[in-house]
Amino acid sequence: MQYRKKKVSKIRFVIVDDDPTIIKMIKNIITEYNLGTVLATCTDGISGEKTIRDMLPDIAIVDLLMPGQDGVTMIKQLQNIKSKISFVIISESRSQTLLTMAYEQGIEYYIHKPINVVEVVSVLKKTDESRKLKQFMTMVSNTATQINKQAEKNDDASKRRI
Repeated sequence: MQYRKKKVSKIRFVIVDDDPTIIKMIKNIITEYNLGTVLATCTDGISGEKTIRDMLPDIAIVDLLMPGQDGVTMIKQLQNIKSKISFVIISESRSQTLLTMAYEQGIEYYIHKPINVVEVVSVLKKTDESRKLKQFMTMVSNTATQINKQAEKNDDASKRRI
């Protein structure tokens, strides 16, 4: 008897931060803890927006304050594809106003700088779990909708026969 290995899907990341050291640290954490693949990195919000739009990662790790375009504005600009991507904000800022704005734009989590490896690993795993749960719920909802439509068709067909 042959068994097929279950294919483990790798999480695809894009990292957008104006500090190359932070990018390198996060990239190393993702690699070292086998969390997924870093598709691309960017050092400003404008190129980050384009890269995220082009690459459609599973998770985008975005600095809150960057030159060119801040993280909140960047996420807002990605409104039409936001449902396909989970966003994690990373920042030194403790501004409640900025964090509230980020959560209002749909971020999943916030990681505070300086980087804590345990926190980054935990947040990225939780973000992936949340993403998978949303996908499952969407699948269940779509299936229920299809079942209801089929039941309505069957009901209409049986009424016509009567």
